[in-house]
Amino acid sequence: MRKNKVEAIAWTVDDAKRIIAAGADRIELISKMEEGGLTPSYNLVKDVSEIATIPLRVMIRDTSKSFIYDKEIMDSHIKFIESIKDLNIEGIIFGSLTNEGKINFDDLEKVIKAKGHLKLTFHRAFDELAEKDAIDQFKKLSKYDVDYLLTSGTKQSAEEGISIIKKLVETNTINVLAGKSINVNNAKKIIEETGVDFIHVGLSIREDNTMNTKIDVDKLKKIIKEINNG
Repeated sequence: MRKNKVEAIAWTVDDAKRIIAAGADRIELISKMEEGGLTPSYNLVKDVSEIATIPLRVMIRDTSKSFIYDKEIMDSHIKFIESIKDLNIEGIIFGSLTNEGKINFDDLEKVIKAKGHLKLTFHRAFDELAEKDAIDQFKKLSKYDVDYLLTSGTKQSAEEGISIIKKLVETNTINVLAGKSINVNNAKKIIEETGVDFIHVGLSIREDNTMNTKIDVDKLKKIIKEINNG
């Protein structure tokens, strides 16, 4: 039986320790969850990298205003990537769009050049695309050094986006990481109906499902158990 995997969001060292203790498969490290997840500080990346016993990926996103970045922001992104790429991290998470609402492949190429050996997840900027463009843009994305796409299938939640996520998985190119509003009640359904084997969780594993509470190790364990044995 295949092992379905879970990536969980952390924004403190304690979060990371709890994610590891629960038996999750990967950490996504961010700051400012209230803004949708931004680039964490160098010191936080360093501190988490030193205790990480599972793969760690780091968010690269300096502003929550949009996924359209000017030269100054992109320069900041590149500088930060270069500062962390020798730490104990598996990869980075990045996404960029054009003014026309398509993937900004020029920005992507800059990040790929800077990241060196690091792996790359293209994040939910993808979900800003028009549904009609999703498959075509995904196929273009597959030509680049990107190993995961984090997506809710261009919808407000992964459960709503099941049909699109399934189509993305069926292209059999980039690994698809389903994310957004996944919890113990819908995680198995999303995996079974889309064909993904990796899901991404955030607030649903917090004590009160809010960003101001700690990660509940038992909640995370329940999701892991449900998608593998439930």
